[in-house]
Amino acid sequence: MTPTEFNQLVETSGETPNLDFKGDCPWDAQSMAKDFIAMANTRGGGIIVIGIGESPDGSFARIGVSKEHKATYNDDLMRDKLIKYIDPPISFRISFIEDANGLEFVVISIPEFSEVPHIAKADIDRKLRANIMYVRTKYGRAASVPISNASDFKDLVELAALKLIQKRRDLGWSWEPVENPLKKARMESPSPLLATIKSRGYWKVEFTPLAPGNVTPLSRCLEVVERSQVRLGWPFPWLPSNRGENESLHPGDKCYEAEIDWRERKEFWRMFQSEEFEFFGALREDWKDRTDQNQRPYRNVPEKALGIVGTVYTMFTQVFEFAAGLHRNGLYAKGLKITITLPESRDRQLYVDRDNRNDFYEPRITKAGEISINRILTFEQLLDTRTESSEAVLEFLQYFKFLPGSDQVRNEQEKILLGN
Repeated sequence: MTPTEFNQLVETSGETPNLDFKGDCPWDAQSMAKDFIAMANTRGGGIIVIGIGESPDGSFARIGVSKEHKATYNDDLMRDKLIKYIDPPISFRISFIEDANGLEFVVISIPEFSEVPHIAKADIDRKLRANIMYVRTKYGRAASVPISNASDFKDLVELAALKLIQKRRDLGWSWEPVENPLKKARMESPSPLLATIKSRGYWKVEFTPLAPGNVTPLSRCLEVVERSQVRLGWPFPWLPSNRGENESLHPGDKCYEAEIDWRERKEFWRMFQSEEFEFFGALREDWKDRTDQNQRPYRNVPEKALGIVGTVYTMFTQVFEFAAGLHRNGLYAKGLKITITLPESRDRQLYVDRDNRNDFYEPRITKAGEISINRILTFEQLLDTRTESSEAVLEFLQYFKFLPGSDQVRNEQEKILLGN
């Protein structure tokens, strides 16, 4: 972790499910084992920062860590101690950071478990209970706690199941959500507009049901889209109304499809009777030559730009809300796989597309050739997709070395949902 990333981490958020602050203290395996287990059992893992003190009013401030205490944070010694209390052994990485004021900090990064969740294997009075799994609280004050409710247990089991599925795929096992093999063949030449969309940067969104669907009659494909459409400014997905020369809506091969080509807005989507949905949308920033470049969000933007609020936060928010809407209208009874892809993403740069926001400390550029974010949502998770949506945003932003707190992302998405 760089000093800049550290500054952003501690300045933009308080404690979260993925971030824990501790004051100036030495390494103590007995006191911290619970936090290590909880972070590793939390989606995305977490970070523990030593040297951030808490005031009586609940606010946090930098106090740094003394050289004497800093010296106790030794990788090998820490692993030797933790192995006595945690099963399986836990992975972590230590960084030592010095800020502009000369204060030193210890940053412990803990990835989520690789195969099976971690469990405590020893009793320590008032600190640790044997045979207990710990997680980070998702709501209220962030803390490391024993699993005590069905929701936390379900989340942990689902995460472990996904890792098992991935491991078996890596070993050559064949398992995929139900897909319609005809869809790929039909997509070879669907619409001239699709080639235009793909000529510059674009989003690709795919919904794949985890069990075969059957939307009948064909007209219901349009009906469920109309009922589930998300209106957060520009609607998602767009439903043509005038049927003019720049837009169309009509039934296709076991699907309904629509498209629009208006200024910087270029979209094509299909809703299939199989409950599959696919969407291609041009990045507005790449078509700013078709609009007024002196207006936000297109004024003075870098090449291959990507707006953090109007593009990233908004896209993920509306995609997950649309999926929830389709579920409320009777689709995806067994769950859904959502895939959001940004093809040709190399050298894309995040920028702040709001006048009342500060710009980034440094350029946020990705070198990934393609960014693809996948989420499998159960029936219950489709009832409220906000947590999965914010976690998907955080995973996406990691490709740009931008690490906002989970609370910050949720707050941004709530503002979008409220129309702010």
